[in-house]
Amino acid sequence: TWGWSDNGQLGRGKDTSPAPGTVHAVRGVRQVCAGQLFSACVTSSGNVWAWGAGGSGQLGNGSNSGSAGPLRVTFSTPLRVREAACGDAHMLVVCEERGVWSWGRGSQGQLGVGSVKDSDTPVRVALQAENKALPGCSAVRCGANF
Repeated sequence: TWGWSDNGQLGRGKDTSPAPGTVHAVRGVRQVCAGQLFSACVTSSGNVWAWGAGGSGQLGNGSNSGSAGPLRVTFSTPLRVREAACGDAHMLVVCEERGVWSWGRGSQGQLGVGSVKDSDTPVRVALQAENKALPGCSAVRCGANF
């Protein structure tokens, strides 16, 4: 990672870095995504780690505090994440089992859970009428607030 890091979004302290460096706390990274002031990764073991600003719960660890180093996202049940996407201050992930999960800022309904509240822990995205996981979903993408 490199660039501006006043909120710890580089994952290796709060010092801005003009040259690439390694986020040492996480091994086996297979995907990286970045939001406005936070970043995240998915490891080969299916874990999600996030760091940087956390004021809307976008780090997914049950807190609204930020972190200058990686924190493991905590799910209510053991899950293996296949893919992740970051919006401005929210995240979506596709799990190998139990579909799509979201967390972070929800003020525009971007979490897809039928409310406009933030969530600092992952919540399952379900089809509202049937309360079933999204069928056949294999990828997710985020915009700033959608």
